[in-house]
Amino acid sequence: MAPSFTQDRHFSSNLAVVYTVASQETANWIAAIPTPLDPR
Repeated sequence: MAPSFTQDRHFSSNLAVVYTVASQETANWIAAIPTPLDPR
């Protein structure tokens, strides 16, 4: 039970890191695209 639980927690942790990085990358990518709504 413990090893499986540890693996699941490790997987969730990695997933959270990947999601955070992907979100940041997506935000940067979107911010780099000039849009009509861009106030700059």
